Amino acid sequence: MKHRIIKLLVLAVLGFVLGGALAWLQHNRETPSAPADTAMQTADGEAAVETSAALGAEYTLISEDGSIVTPETWQGQHKLVFFGFTHCPDVCPSTLTKLSSAMKKFGESASYIPVIFITVDPKRDTPDVMAEYTDNFDARIVGLTGSAEQVQQAIDSFKVYAAKEPQEQASDHDMADADAAEDMGEHHYMMQHSSYIYVMGPENELVDVIASDISVDEMAQEISEGINQPL
Repeated sequence: MKHRIIKLLVLAVLGFVLGGALAWLQHNRETPSAPADTAMQTADGEAAVETSAALGAEYTLISEDGSIVTPETWQGQHKLVFFGFTHCPDVCPSTLTKLSSAMKKFGESASYIPVIFITVDPKRDTPDVMAEYTDNFDARIVGLTGSAEQVQQAIDSFKVYAAKEPQEQASDHDMADADAAEDMGEHHYMMQHSSYIYVMGPENELVDVIASDISVDEMAQEISEGINQPL
C-alpha cells in the first residue's frame, strides 16, 4: 500500500511537470516575439531600448514628391518613423491620426520634427498615392516608397516585420474572365506588419520605440521624452 501511494505521488509530480512544460511550449509557439533590437523589459518593469546605431542606418527611398531620400536627408534632426500601407483598414489610419494630434501639441516646433511614413506595400503605394494618403492626416507627414528592393532594404534596416496576407479570391465562375480573376489576386490583398513608432535621434540613432495603441496624450508624452522637447 505504501509503495502504491509513493508511485501515485511520483506519477502526479511527473504529470504536473510535463503539463507545465507543454503549456510553456504552446505559449511560446503562439506568442509572437517582439521585434529584434527594439524594446526590452528591465528587471523593474520599465521599458528599455537598445540604441543601436545600425538600426535604420541604410535605406534609399522615394519621397511622395519624387525626390530621393536617405537617412542623411534628415541628418541633425529628431524624426519619427512608422511603417504601414495605404490600404490598411485600422492600425495605420488610427496611428497616423494620433501622430498628427500628438505633434500638434508641440506647436511651431513640430515643423522641425519630421514624421516619416514608410510603406510596406510598394506595389500599390506609388509616390502619388502616398502623397494623397498622408495629406488626409497631416501635410507634415512625409510618405516614402520605392522599388520592392528599396522598401525591403528599409524594412530590414529597421527590423520591421512585414508580410503579404492574401485574401480569399473569388472563384473563376464569379469573374468575367481569367484575366479578371488574376487581377483580383494581384491587387486585393492585405499586409501584416509591426506597428511600432521609431523615435530616431539627430545622428539617425534609435532613441525610443513607442507602441501605436496608446492614447494621444501618452504618445505625445513619450515623443516629448524621446526628443527632449517639452510639450
